[in-house]
Amino acid sequence: MDLHKIIKISVYISLFLLTFILCNSFFQALQYKKKYNKIMHRVPKIFHYPNRLIEEKPIRIFSQFRNNHYKTGVIQSPLDKIPHRFLKITEPINGSLHGASKSTPAVDASGIYVGADDGWFYKFNHDGDIVWRTYFSLAENGVHGTALLSKKYLWIGAYNGTLYCLEKKSGKIVWSINLGGAIGASPSIFKDKIIISVELLNPNMGYVAAVSIYDGRLIWKTSLTNAHIHSSVAINPKKAYGMVGANNGLLFKIDLFSGKILWIRDTKGAIKSTPLIHDKNIYVTNWSEHFFSFTEEGKEKWKVPVQPRSQSSPTLIPDLDLLIFGTHYETPQLIAVHLKTGSVKWKKTISNTRAIASGVSFTQKNSGKSFFIYPCTMEDICFIRPTDGTTIKKIKIENLLTGSIAYFNKQFYMSLNNGGVISLL
Repeated sequence: MDLHKIIKISVYISLFLLTFILCNSFFQALQYKKKYNKIMHRVPKIFHYPNRLIEEKPIRIFSQFRNNHYKTGVIQSPLDKIPHRFLKITEPINGSLHGASKSTPAVDASGIYVGADDGWFYKFNHDGDIVWRTYFSLAENGVHGTALLSKKYLWIGAYNGTLYCLEKKSGKIVWSINLGGAIGASPSIFKDKIIISVELLNPNMGYVAAVSIYDGRLIWKTSLTNAHIHSSVAINPKKAYGMVGANNGLLFKIDLFSGKILWIRDTKGAIKSTPLIHDKNIYVTNWSEHFFSFTEEGKEKWKVPVQPRSQSSPTLIPDLDLLIFGTHYETPQLIAVHLKTGSVKWKKTISNTRAIASGVSFTQKNSGKSFFIYPCTMEDICFIRPTDGTTIKKIKIENLLTGSIAYFNKQFYMSLNNGGVISLL
């Protein structure tokens, strides 16, 4: 066979293969579009007939994830002294069935509200006795978000894709709406709307929804992102926007009146933490090699090289203009960064190989000094001086903290990864 025939046959084979690849890609695109349109136009199901809430307007929120709308992790009430011991409040409720960060307790005068990783949601009194518990069907991977508490009601999502409104006193479901395949994030609030991140399955996608706080009616939902959204939404109530990240590394700014996405920025690594909003800037950690700061307009202000992989939401140290967060890849670290410049104040190597928790900060009343709290080992909570990273006190808690830390009435509350609720006092 001469060279000319060989070339001719090779061209035919190449054209055939190219045609096959293009046809196959076109067919897959049609199938993907079909699934996409099916998801986009699916009508959410309200499992329980909605009943309007009976509560004063506007609804006052007593407890929410990361302590405020902006998700700063700052505890507003000054403490008289640093806690010196832990108190076991409840029996174990988690069995580490699902590896996500465990639910952070929501606490007020009426009790302690917390989800477990097997689908149960609990109310305990402050002595640790069960007041009631509710099982969310088809939520085998559990309840990992933090409840939003008002005077009479609470709102919480579960890994069955359903958002619930419950009576705090009885645990009775007032309304519920199925929004997707899973909800691992914590609900936020803007005016009369619950703002919640939703995960879809097959294909793995996500979006943010706004639901009426009163009757569970869907008000709007954003366009889809082609990755799950584990991140909770940080809210700027004065400027009516929210910030959320997705597992494909995209950071979204959302108009809270319409659900329109105002801008998108690519951080090059999965965002599983909750962004922080402070002083016209947004700060976010991710699974890449940088910690990012963006302006409200979406301009990158700075990025700090860090060890790849942070799932820890940044915590604000207000009087020092610092942010502190943890990394959990290779050599785990705590890192303190200046708000304005992005320069690293200090780095501290820790022995917590699963440092995915989010810390909190507080001020000591007598000294006026700030402190940062974080699980620095697999079994210890550390009180850290933000100026230099020095550990002031270490309290053994006998298990790992993977969520965040709540505060009420001079006590810190946390739900352990393979255990129950404890407090530091």
